[in-house]
Amino acid sequence: MKSITSYKNRFSYSSGESFLHEVLKKTAFYISVVVLVLGILVLLGWQFDIALIKRPIPGLAAMNPLTAINFILLEASFLCIVSKFVKQGYWLALAVVVISFFFLVGLMLDFSFQADLILFSGKIKADASHSLSSRMAPNTAMNFVLGGVVILLMKRRKRAVYICQTLSLLIVLIALFSIFGYIYRVGEFYGVLVYIPMSIHTAICFFMFGVEILFFHSDRGVMKELTSPYAGGMVSRILIPLAIIIPGFLGFIRLYLNWKYSFSVELGTAILVVALIVILVLLIWFEALSLNEKDSKRRQAEDEVRLANMLLESTIESHKDVLIFSVDKNLRYLTFNSAFKDATYKAYGTTIRKGERMIDSITIQEEKERASRNCKKAMKGEGLTSIEVYGEFERNYFETRYYPILNDKNDIVGVTVLASNITERKKNDDEIQTLNKELESFSYSVAHDLRAPLRIIDGYSNILIEDCFDDLSNEGQRLLYIISSNAKKMGQLIDDLLNFSKLGRLPVTKSVINTAKLIRSVLDEQLGGVNRSNIEINLGTLEDLYCDDILMRHVFTNLISNALKYTGKKELAVIEIGSSRTDKSVIYWVKDNGAGFDIQYADKLFGVFQRLHKESDFEGTGVGLAIVHRIISKHDGKIWAEAEIDKGATFYFSLPLMK
Repeated sequence: MKSITSYKNRFSYSSGESFLHEVLKKTAFYISVVVLVLGILVLLGWQFDIALIKRPIPGLAAMNPLTAINFILLEASFLCIVSKFVKQGYWLALAVVVISFFFLVGLMLDFSFQADLILFSGKIKADASHSLSSRMAPNTAMNFVLGGVVILLMKRRKRAVYICQTLSLLIVLIALFSIFGYIYRVGEFYGVLVYIPMSIHTAICFFMFGVEILFFHSDRGVMKELTSPYAGGMVSRILIPLAIIIPGFLGFIRLYLNWKYSFSVELGTAILVVALIVILVLLIWFEALSLNEKDSKRRQAEDEVRLANMLLESTIESHKDVLIFSVDKNLRYLTFNSAFKDATYKAYGTTIRKGERMIDSITIQEEKERASRNCKKAMKGEGLTSIEVYGEFERNYFETRYYPILNDKNDIVGVTVLASNITERKKNDDEIQTLNKELESFSYSVAHDLRAPLRIIDGYSNILIEDCFDDLSNEGQRLLYIISSNAKKMGQLIDDLLNFSKLGRLPVTKSVINTAKLIRSVLDEQLGGVNRSNIEINLGTLEDLYCDDILMRHVFTNLISNALKYTGKKELAVIEIGSSRTDKSVIYWVKDNGAGFDIQYADKLFGVFQRLHKESDFEGTGVGLAIVHRIISKHDGKIWAEAEIDKGATFYFSLPLMK
């Protein structure tokens, strides 16, 4: 047996329903539970003879046991219908219709068998002997027939909703008639009409049932207009309850004054009419004031939106070099700038319009499929950037970016596309690549042509040194050493330039490397043939790096060799290597206490052939730091230096962390 809580949990709401609709549907559930419990209490009242439950107003009609059973069946069928037990709900509703219909037929044909006397017949007949009505009234039975039909139509097609709501309103009106009859002390309710008056709590239960059905269908039919967020819905939600309460209240006041002071019917009617006029005029005035204020705010908001749209459209139109358009989920154009419209006409000879399908303006099948595919990817929430070729009459390259459009509920409702024409840039890139290949070929050719005579010069110089050195004068020996030394420098310079050129073309293969191991290996190479007695190496924290290990070896080799070179004239050379980690990168430094340099020339450090010291003081080709700079740049890192003359230098570089 399912609990009431489980029925409550079976209420589900579509994502499009407003908060008000959800609240009303939940309220419908609570109302149904209240009526169901009240029916059970009345049966208990008959069983244990509790007069207050059977007949809240002494001397007036009681709720018949059959009426209580019908309410239980009716509300149970409602709870079944809104849950997955639809078939069971239909059977319960049908039972209510059949029982009530045959009761009415029995009354009209005066059958001896009377259904409302099956339960507690002795107690009901005892009430009748004391002129107390405990029978089911014909209007009560009629309301049950209408209520059962309403339940049977609840889950039918849209048109059935209007029938449901109309019958529910009729049930509410019949119930209100009885409720106001009791409030106004209608004499017929006190015994003149034996069958017509339904009990007060029967009338209240019918009123609640009718409201419950209207609340459940609050997002459809007639109720859709009353619960809409627009002005009409807001006004109706205020005026309709007041239209019921105010006349009813004023009618009671008019009768109360008549009962207490016994003034004429004419005076009472005049007071009632004037009071109605005053209250209605005040209501209309306050509502007009509220609507005018809201209308003023709405117009102000519309003006702001209109201005924002104008500014946005102006901004979009001002980007003549960027093609901008938006499509909905069906790939129909929502907006586009004139640059996109003109480009589409030039590329395909088609003129686009808002609401037109995007693929209809593209005449090449492959490009249609690609554009549709990329838009659908963006509608899944994926940001997308690609290089694409479009056009039938004029082929162009575009860097295209796709962005999903979100509504106020963060649902994707379309895609905005920004396309930059990069045809000229692509052409320039191709030309640069061609020139680079030619330059590479030229550099290797020049290097080969230079190496041949250089080898001869170096070779003959070595022969002269070995075989004829003693035959030369001191000046000749000095000049021969200069020739041999410069030939070797020239060879080293050619090698450095080729390495520098090669680095621009090498791919970067990144992995996490053990930097401490790499640095110790480089130090062993650099200090292999050097007297270490006057060199102090301090290694700090050495963080692992995400980089190309071969290229990073070049970096540390150059920086450490520079540190050793520029501390060569110090009595004690101190070199410090360390690192630190930030949220986004790892920073390394190589610090020495060597010659240093003037910091104002730091911007020249990383250029090719840039030297801040005389060659006679420190040897070098002026290419090493340029190689380091190029390697760090290829890793999306940064390199910089700090120094003071004769106090040493510190070279820093940072590399991003692995994503």
